[in-house]
Amino acid sequence: WLRFADKRPVEVTADVALGGLSTRLAPELPVLSMRLLQGRLSAKHSGAGYEVVGDHLAMELQTGVALPPTQFALKWRPGGASGAEQGELQVDALALRPLALLGGYLPLPQDLHEFLADAAPEGSISGLRFTWQGPLQNPQHYSARGHFVRLGMRAYAGLPGFSGISGNIDGNETGGSVSLNASNAQVDLPQVFAGTPPHFDTFTAQLAWSHVHGDLQLKLSNIACANADLAGTAFGSYVTASDGPGMIDLTVRLNRADARHVARYIPFLDKDAFDWLDGALLAGSSNDLSLRLKGNLKDFPFQSEKEGTFQIAGRVTDGRLRYAPGWPTIDGIDANLQAGTFLLRRTFTIPNIAFKLIDAKADSLTFLVREGLRREEIAALI
Repeated sequence: WLRFADKRPVEVTADVALGGLSTRLAPELPVLSMRLLQGRLSAKHSGAGYEVVGDHLAMELQTGVALPPTQFALKWRPGGASGAEQGELQVDALALRPLALLGGYLPLPQDLHEFLADAAPEGSISGLRFTWQGPLQNPQHYSARGHFVRLGMRAYAGLPGFSGISGNIDGNETGGSVSLNASNAQVDLPQVFAGTPPHFDTFTAQLAWSHVHGDLQLKLSNIACANADLAGTAFGSYVTASDGPGMIDLTVRLNRADARHVARYIPFLDKDAFDWLDGALLAGSSNDLSLRLKGNLKDFPFQSEKEGTFQIAGRVTDGRLRYAPGWPTIDGIDANLQAGTFLLRRTFTIPNIAFKLIDAKADSLTFLVREGLRREEIAALI
């Protein structure tokens, strides 16, 4: 049905149940062929703005892509003499994977087309409210609030890849917060962790962000995670920098850890250090392990305590180490270990260590580290 004002149609509402429908929403887009379109659609023109509402709107394409029934309301006012562009989107529930597959048929900005195709977002969002002022591609002001379930995407344009993440978000252009509660989740941070992307049976965290003088500041708190390799907690902060990877202050404490896979979880290891740890640590476990990393990451690995702190400490039992291919293994390692900044010293001793090398046993071990190590040589030792 239609509503008129001043002899013009200003509002239209339709209950639709259509099959075999085809349309092209823009000349440069492919034909959108729908096997089914049903629900209620309404559109309204009011003053300088527009409003589109969908009620239990469902769609199925000829390709088999199906968009489950959803409710949404979009208000939009184009920019002009009366003011800047502004809009508001509210969504009751929305499945992201079919929407991403549908995105190629919609008249969206090119960068959003690329994001949907390459990042392939999945999961669902509900209770979403998003407002903006200014061009949608680069708004001067915006706010977003909503709940997400089993959210995921591939790594894209510096953004991490992840899957299985649930939680809530509330933020705007100045800052905001995210609470996470995930199970069977995976995080892909190739710029932080080498090797296979970590998988977590459980993962919870609180994250807050803010923008200060052009830099992004992140505060991480109440992080707890567990999987087959480890279980523990973490907290810290991170600040981006225009001249490097940024500043970090991170503390990690593990109450369970498998030495065989510890390299996967040590941040910012170069390939040589990762390969050595991954191949040398053959066995061992710890129920008390900590990691401390603080400083400017462009200086990592740190060559002095003034530059920063990098320390791994803990109790290791039943350890087994092969220093290099073809070397005999060091077995039965039972020791309190510290690694990281000790490499800057001339000597380092592990007291009360027990291990067996061939037929020899020892109860103390001293390392001699020559002076003048270059930064890349220290990285290879860590």
